[in-house]
Amino acid sequence: MTLNKILQIINFIFILVAFYLFKIMGSNEFVDGNTIFLGGLLALEIHFFLAYSKKKINPFIIIVCFHLVFYYLMRIVTLIYIPFSVVFNRNSITPEDTNYTLIFIIISNLFLFAGLYSKSYEERFRRPERNKLLDFKIKYVILLFLFASILGGSNIFGVSFLDRIFEVIKLLFLNPTIIIFLTIVLVIKNYSNFSFRQNILFSLLFGGYIVSMTLNGSRSGAHAIAIYILIALISESKILKFKIKHLLVITFLLPIVFLVFIFGTELRSNDAIDNFDSKQKVEIVKNSLLQKNRFATDVGLGIIFDRIGFLDYSTEIIAYSNEYSSIFNLPYYLMSIVDNALSPGFTVFDKPKVANALSYVYSNRGLPSLKSVNKYYASDALTIYGEFYALFYGWWSLIAFYLVGYLFNGQYKKIKYTSKLEFYCKRSLVILVFYKLYNSFGLDWIVYDIIAISFSYYFYRKLVFIKSIS
Repeated sequence: MTLNKILQIINFIFILVAFYLFKIMGSNEFVDGNTIFLGGLLALEIHFFLAYSKKKINPFIIIVCFHLVFYYLMRIVTLIYIPFSVVFNRNSITPEDTNYTLIFIIISNLFLFAGLYSKSYEERFRRPERNKLLDFKIKYVILLFLFASILGGSNIFGVSFLDRIFEVIKLLFLNPTIIIFLTIVLVIKNYSNFSFRQNILFSLLFGGYIVSMTLNGSRSGAHAIAIYILIALISESKILKFKIKHLLVITFLLPIVFLVFIFGTELRSNDAIDNFDSKQKVEIVKNSLLQKNRFATDVGLGIIFDRIGFLDYSTEIIAYSNEYSSIFNLPYYLMSIVDNALSPGFTVFDKPKVANALSYVYSNRGLPSLKSVNKYYASDALTIYGEFYALFYGWWSLIAFYLVGYLFNGQYKKIKYTSKLEFYCKRSLVILVFYKLYNSFGLDWIVYDIIAISFSYYFYRKLVFIKSIS
């Protein structure tokens, strides 16, 4: 069964569940009958996109549809079932706000789709510039992966100025996230050539990374690995097919991902866990989960549903875009890029990233400042819908959606490479940037990520790839 077909089936199930739940539970403070109707239109749009991408394969459409199904359409279902949202509590949100956002999402998707298919998406493998074969050393891959996992923390020196410089250098030149991502790409592309022992080793490494991230309070370890694997798989621009055994493995892993998320959520909800050892952290979660009716409360299923609710972020920013105008403007973005991407270790304008600055507005903390950002640290998702609407003057942003599709489509097709290994790595990185933009934490953050990806890939390639003339 193809990935497109699986997503179409899940898409259909979600909209049926939405209709059923609304019939028995009715409207609430966030959704009404129009929300369900618009959810149906969104489901139809997703179905059309997936059907069309079977004929003209486009990995960006898979990323879009995957997120529309699980983070937007599914969120309509969960808002009907449990009308709880941390994001919606920032300001007053009504069903009209949710519906307006859904209308904007449906229409902007059409412009994004038009941009992604602005040119014929025939698969054309360009000839390499040079007749070169690249391989890689597994031991170097493992060492870099361990480096990324261990040195992913901060405050190495204990001196704020030195730590800030080290953090910038590390994130720009050997970014742990990029190293882990490239390692996954190499493993996915070559797993059939690995020995059984090597495959087990990498599985243990990835599993260990997830456990380490979770014990540190992160809820995204398993999710990040899953997304990186998906990107690596679709970078070949082939119809992705799953056998029954693959579907069984995915079905088995889903509860594990769910439990990892719960574990990370519980650790985050308990203060002062930094000095606890792993055994104490496990005990905290165990005691918390044994509470009666744990998942019937807002901090139970409600928190979990809220975490996967990117619709919430889009809706709140679009509904209150005027209030956020002091942040969503080009001068602020330029100052943020200078401070956060182009001036390592020091500041010029004292402007935190937009995702960090948002809380200053909705919490009335005054002017955003890098000097106090750690004290009030909050990193809010903006999503491409919320950010583009607020930054590019509402409906004028439809032009930006088309341009994003057009530019990514063009860049993806004109990738220069010297070997297939390099070809797939570069393709995967382009898809990764699109993924980050679609879930946007700010265009200023994307600029930083692109710089980090460029430098990190260069050094990763130098350290890991082996050249041999064919």
